[in-house]
Amino acid sequence: MTRPCGVVLVLNRRRAVGPSPAVWPPQLMPVANRPLLDHALGALRAAGVAEIVVVADSSSGSRVRGALTNSRSRSAVHVIDAPRSGGEVAALDAARRMTGDAPLVVHRGDALAGDLLSHELPRFLAGQADAAVLFLEPGLRQEDPSRHLSAWARHSRPEPLGIELLSSPMLDALCTLNRTGGGKRRLAGPLAQAGGSGWEVEQRVLTHGWRLHESAESVLDGNRFALEDLSADWHPDSLVRTRLEGRVAIHPSSRVEDSLLRGPCVIGANATIRHAYVGPYTAIGPGCVIENAELEHSVILQDATIRDVGWRLEHSVVGARARVAREFRLPQAVHLCLGDDARISVS
Repeated sequence: MTRPCGVVLVLNRRRAVGPSPAVWPPQLMPVANRPLLDHALGALRAAGVAEIVVVADSSSGSRVRGALTNSRSRSAVHVIDAPRSGGEVAALDAARRMTGDAPLVVHRGDALAGDLLSHELPRFLAGQADAAVLFLEPGLRQEDPSRHLSAWARHSRPEPLGIELLSSPMLDALCTLNRTGGGKRRLAGPLAQAGGSGWEVEQRVLTHGWRLHESAESVLDGNRFALEDLSADWHPDSLVRTRLEGRVAIHPSSRVEDSLLRGPCVIGANATIRHAYVGPYTAIGPGCVIENAELEHSVILQDATIRDVGWRLEHSVVGARARVAREFRLPQAVHLCLGDDARISVS
């Protein structure tokens, strides 16, 4: 049986997301303290994919190469530049010059699907019945599980999750259709066209999958999704008068004093946490300082400081090097310096 190859697409067709769009291309946004791209590479590795090609466009290539130097999945990963035209199919065709005629596992750099590939890839390779499998996510977003169900049933359609399985003959057909169809940007279009032309294309809607959208809520959803698989990992030397509950991962270089950490949550390298409560579904990035504060269901990016805040910070995304602090001098006031599209909710 021919071993499959992985292709990770880093093509920025949408605006970057997060507190600092200029800093975080979508595929490098950290969730559970790891860039999304690293999660994608790890999922391919876990599924048994030996060779991986990352295809990046001109706006992301240098940052992707820099991120891969620190990735736990960097071995046998090749980064190539995406063609200037032709969309996703042209990017796959460029990757095939390195992968040959092997079946392809296509994974967008801004999607998560847990252990989906480990379960589905052996079935796809063994059956040889499906020329392609297109995985879809439900049209209703996870943060809206019960509202507007009737509207969703009438108007919402499943969207591509960002993961496909392609046989080599199918990719040949897609390249032909893409050239005759004027170079569609997204793979889903040529796949649907191939299905209408008699090729076997299986479409499957998954409830256990996530793809990044342009909102802080989406980042928090992805962080929660990634933390579901977290394993407890901490050393007693990192803790001083601290209680842990549930699955908590703490980098050995960090220090936690007089605090309560309730998992799943993850603490990055060289972080300092004192007199704090860190609740479930929280990721605190490297170099952060959390003192006299309470956090829950939040993403705190690297080198941020949260100190002496008089309320619990929850359902929040705090950008890299940001500072949230309470001052005790008079007169008392709230001082804000906010970027575009920022939102504050205080209760």
